[in-house]
Amino acid sequence: MNPFPEDSREIRYDPNPSAARIHNSRAKVKCVCGPVGSGKTSVACWEFWQLCMVSRVPIRGVVIRESYRELRDSTHKTFFEWFGMAAEYREKDEVALLTLTGQDGVTRTHELFFRACRKESDASKFLSTEFAFAWLEEVVPAYTKRGVMGQGLPKGVFDIAKMRIRQRGAPYLLILLTCNPPNTRHWVYSEFFQMTPEMAERRKYALFRQPARENERYLPEGYYDDLLETLTDDMARRFVLGEVVPIYDGVRVFPECQDNWHIVEYVAPVLDVPLTLGQDYGLTPCTLITQIVPGGQWRWLRELQAWNTGMRRFMEFLVPLLKQEFTGMKVRCIWQDNKGGNQRSQTDEGTCREILEAAGFTVLDGNDNWALRKEVMKQRFEYAPGGQPAVLVSRSGCPIASEALIGGYRYPRSADGTVGTVPIKNDFSHLMDCAQMIATGEFSVLSGLARMEEDQRKARLRPPWNPLSSSKPKPSDRYRWMGR
Repeated sequence: MNPFPEDSREIRYDPNPSAARIHNSRAKVKCVCGPVGSGKTSVACWEFWQLCMVSRVPIRGVVIRESYRELRDSTHKTFFEWFGMAAEYREKDEVALLTLTGQDGVTRTHELFFRACRKESDASKFLSTEFAFAWLEEVVPAYTKRGVMGQGLPKGVFDIAKMRIRQRGAPYLLILLTCNPPNTRHWVYSEFFQMTPEMAERRKYALFRQPARENERYLPEGYYDDLLETLTDDMARRFVLGEVVPIYDGVRVFPECQDNWHIVEYVAPVLDVPLTLGQDYGLTPCTLITQIVPGGQWRWLRELQAWNTGMRRFMEFLVPLLKQEFTGMKVRCIWQDNKGGNQRSQTDEGTCREILEAAGFTVLDGNDNWALRKEVMKQRFEYAPGGQPAVLVSRSGCPIASEALIGGYRYPRSADGTVGTVPIKNDFSHLMDCAQMIATGEFSVLSGLARMEEDQRKARLRPPWNPLSSSKPKPSDRYRWMGR
């Protein structure tokens, strides 16, 4: 059946195999993920058409994207390339009117609203209307035609859509998300990529991964080959091959760190070597648990990151973790953020440092000189004694720190290409501060060798604390690192 009025020209839609599976799915929430040029936007347009065709009432739908400019440049353009002969655009209301003859032979006019949204409060203004179809376009940050990284859509928009898609009389309700592959810290990854089949069935979710080059026949000749020539390896893996690869706008702070060389799946602790910790504060307290083994290799074993948590509450997580995962091992010292650790509370005049020391830890002040911290870290990553990396990071034990090193921790870059000189403060920066405090405390800038004896003398170190021991160590128990 030709869905358009008799005086319209006929169009042909020949869906790819992955698109056909999407159209045949009766899931209430569909996430369509694929490389650039895979036809995600076209699939979403035809999902709306399919709903309109079977409906006995005019359908109200909404397509949501980060900005009106992106809606006009991409989404709006694709929609009218397919349905321009049967649609008109009411610019004042930012709505497309699509007139179709449904399967019951009745001609109806359906509405698809175009709405920009940067935060969930924006969505709450228009999603109070009853819709049957919500399409969240480019929910994952992706490079736009202007060459900068868009921020995508926050999870709050998706949550509001789930609650408020409820148009009466519609044959079914549908929420559709389209995106390039997310990084492993994005909410789309945890919401869809990590769900089990049982969770998907219970929630009525479905994730569709479009394969690489499936849509190549509809693209300009050499489209993907040209991209492979111009994109970096990580970008090519994500945007051409459709793999889940962490990619962030801006410039990496530590490009010297190499994945699968400095960062490996698991790093085992050396039992007879004490632990050296880094500590950051605020309402996002975090601890980086490391070792410096004989020979100087710095091993990142475990991270602990909390949000909206005070230091006393954080200790309820840190101490049990040390007891359970590092049984019998000693904590030599904790290098802290000296500003946050020594600042007195307005309620009881106590400090975070005092909380740590009351638990038996030896606390030392870290260095807050950014240039020095960066240089020490850089030298550590470049140093390879005996052909082995001087820094070894456990991906399974330190997932946030691992992702920070390969792109999450970065300098900002503006739309005109200007790169900032100070890293962005984000979820990745806290653990990187922990690492830098350890690095400046334990390693020399010039030689890159451990200088713990000097620091111990200056700080008058107390004996290392055993987290499994209920009694305080005796002076004779003082641990001499590397037999010194």
